[in-house]
Amino acid sequence: RGNKAYIDTLETNRVISDSVIPLVIDKGNIDIYVQVGGTGNGTGTDSNNRASSINNALEQLAIRWGLKANQFSKGINLKGTNIVVNCNGTTSYSENVNIANIRGGSIRLNFESNTQVTGLINVTSCDYVYITGNRTDGNSNDGARFYRTDDSNAITFRGCKMVACRNFRMY
Repeated sequence: RGNKAYIDTLETNRVISDSVIPLVIDKGNIDIYVQVGGTGNGTGTDSNNRASSINNALEQLAIRWGLKANQFSKGINLKGTNIVVNCNGTTSYSENVNIANIRGGSIRLNFESNTQVTGLINVTSCDYVYITGNRTDGNSNDGARFYRTDDSNAITFRGCKMVACRNFRMY
């Protein structure tokens, strides 16, 4: 306890630590694709190979980057990297999604206009988070629908630097 080490450059094959947050540098804009049940090889790499859930899409992306599958719920520094999760709206998303400690870049959950979301989306201590539901305008009857279950909220944000939620309906 109390010991500190400052390392300018560390190169290693593996670090085992719950307190170290991996750094992903300058990957640019990354689109990943989701549809309940998945399509193609289920990796989320394109619209023909959609992952089966939002959690699965983020796990697949972390694995492609050589990280732990659950890294998006534990923390990651996305310096110069912006992730867009494109959710196909033909069915209902009932999974609970936890995203935490995303630094440097941004993460956007983009739901098609006919999507239903019944699971909880919980975002904690992230820099830039966007959730969009593709509603045409405030008077239209389209746009993703988020349903609260019991007394819970459909979406929670805690300790985030900047949050933008647009163009969806809450029930």
